[in-house]
Amino acid sequence: MKRRYLVLAILLLILAVLGFLLFGGHDYRRELEAYKKDLIAHGEKLTMLELAPSDTNDPGPAKQFMAFMSNCFLPTSLPEGMKMVEPGRARVLHTQSTQADMLGYETNKSNVAVIHSLIDGKKLNFALGYRKAGQLLYGTTIQALDLGDASEAFQDLLTGVDLLNPLAPDHVLVTDLVRLTLVRIAFAATWEFLQDNRWTDQQLARLQSAWQQNALPGIASQSLRIERAFIIDSFDKYRKLPNGSDLLQALPGTTRPWDVASDINVVSILGAKITDWYNDYPRFWKWRQSWSYEEELVFLKQMTIVLQAVDMQRQNGSFEPAFTRMKQSLDNFNAAGLYHTNHTLFTYDAFQVLTKYISKAADIQAAITLTYSAIALERYHLAHNAYPEKLDQLVPAYIEKVPIDFMDGKPLRYSLRKDGTFLLYSVGENGIDDGGDPSGGMPDWTKGLDIVWPTAITTNASPSAN
Repeated sequence: MKRRYLVLAILLLILAVLGFLLFGGHDYRRELEAYKKDLIAHGEKLTMLELAPSDTNDPGPAKQFMAFMSNCFLPTSLPEGMKMVEPGRARVLHTQSTQADMLGYETNKSNVAVIHSLIDGKKLNFALGYRKAGQLLYGTTIQALDLGDASEAFQDLLTGVDLLNPLAPDHVLVTDLVRLTLVRIAFAATWEFLQDNRWTDQQLARLQSAWQQNALPGIASQSLRIERAFIIDSFDKYRKLPNGSDLLQALPGTTRPWDVASDINVVSILGAKITDWYNDYPRFWKWRQSWSYEEELVFLKQMTIVLQAVDMQRQNGSFEPAFTRMKQSLDNFNAAGLYHTNHTLFTYDAFQVLTKYISKAADIQAAITLTYSAIALERYHLAHNAYPEKLDQLVPAYIEKVPIDFMDGKPLRYSLRKDGTFLLYSVGENGIDDGGDPSGGMPDWTKGLDIVWPTAITTNASPSAN
């Protein structure tokens, strides 16, 4: 009889422990609901239905464009431009193209002629076909430069830059990331284009204008808000799954699976099979009932810090000091230890993508300003056979006002070197003027300590000799 009572007591104790693990603890659901209500009260939109952009464009041209690009052959040997050989210095490549680089030029010309006609000033929704179109346009630009086909080079590059216009993207993060990738390729093609001296002021002015239209007032906050709404929807969907295995299958590539996130080393006590059962059911139930609400709450609070920095940047017109404060606020939030980070299952990866996107977008914005400023400098050189001593000499004939550095809200740094070339740079993400130090800008010149417009080195000279 005593043994029976003892077994019963042990079973009751186990049930009590399981009940606490599954249903006990802090009520994160109530805290999450209160936080969402507070966000909505401050004017935030949290659903995809509220944030999804309305498509007022004629779908016909977009369908024609996508149909053509899906059948368009993209050569594997398209030449690339602007070979960085050391931080701040690059080698001109369109004068050194190999026979393989020039393969398929006539076919490429025919394909880009169709692309010209399909785009032709239309604001099509940004689609994956744009990536292939951009690569083809920029590669054909380099081929045309090598062959001396000036008209083709100019038209291809101009269309390629128009392709990047920020009015075209649909404000979804993945398409914004595609756009950032294309902008980097367009930088190289434009740099190669400017190393040629056959252009007229009218051509350079048109190219400069196209680049200036790509200068956004700030980081795309709408993309971040749509991504936040997508994550909120994902939580609602994942909580309806029957078990932990189905949840992990819905999260391919996650770096936080149950066996890493678990705070109970069940496998060493009960073995692999029981651990799988524990992860599939008791642990998943706990995540669904409590931890998922904690994870969603942490994500939303982190996103609030990020979006406040993005909105502050748009108001102030500069990347700093808003993003230094953002990093400090995130560090303070994480260091406070108010929430269990080992309960995070999938938002850790998502948040890392978002913060990297912000960094990439800031670098690109600063580099866009450098690009159209460099074109204005080439226009001045074309007219005066020399570069100006100061940037304000470009105003108003070559640019409306002195270009402002996206990073700190001050004029771009510029100086004339003794050899007649110029030094043009942004202070970079740290917001500190390091005197035009391009350290770290290899192979990506936008990742230097300062973001320095690359200087061309001669074909035969070593980098250090220039």
